[in-house]
Amino acid sequence: MEKTVGLSRLGRVIASVAIVGTLGLGLGTAAHADDSSTSAGTGGGLCASIFSPGYYHVKGFDRSTGTITTDDGNGQYFKSGGTTGSFYALLTSSVSSFGPGGTLDFKTLSATSSFFNAGDTGATLQNDYLAAAFSFLSPSGANKKNDYLKHLLTAELNVASNPSLGSGNYNSTNVDTLLATAATDYTTTSGYTSSDYTFVEYLGGGGENDSSTSCQVTTPPGGLKCPPNCGNATPELGSGELLATGLLPIGAILLYRRRRNRRAS
Repeated sequence: MEKTVGLSRLGRVIASVAIVGTLGLGLGTAAHADDSSTSAGTGGGLCASIFSPGYYHVKGFDRSTGTITTDDGNGQYFKSGGTTGSFYALLTSSVSSFGPGGTLDFKTLSATSSFFNAGDTGATLQNDYLAAAFSFLSPSGANKKNDYLKHLLTAELNVASNPSLGSGNYNSTNVDTLLATAATDYTTTSGYTSSDYTFVEYLGGGGENDSSTSCQVTTPPGGLKCPPNCGNATPELGSGELLATGLLPIGAILLYRRRRNRRAS
């Protein structure tokens, strides 16, 4: 009798563990960004360029002057020297869909249109966009639609900060392409998909602590695109390349002539 009871209890324990394990696996399939994290993550590989919404958020922004109030709660982006000017440049980069004229222009988006006044131009209009962005990046509770936009915005800021991240692949698909699709899908009648949501969650902070081996953004077969300004660098040529360009033979002739002239003198 005691053995029967013991086996029965053991069976219930095993069943309980199996259920918990199944739930755990289900919950762990999509990494959720830590919105309140204001510091950089510990990720490796391309995930080193993934930051959470809190990284770009500020607690105090004066719209009238366009200045940020110093606060320990500000994101690391601004603690590390980022300015409203550099942040606005990210917000209006080619990858951004929230800047002026973008697919999800803050000025026309219902959730943020109240930040804009008719006739605002120049610095005032820029401050309107900054205020709208900071409102989305707030770690405070938001409904799922706003949560989706928050992580899409953060994902775009991450790619704007490091374009190489945009040339990587997520589930074998180009990141820049997925970002554009995620923005467009939001505007359609059917709305964004669960795949869109999982993607923006990951690129908008969920992958910030993934190592180089576990990072879900990988280098494509053709390699990453050239980082900003690398086209201005002067490449070093090997001897074979110098020979092919004719520079090596010319250099040898000049050196020979120089030595011959010295001997003659």
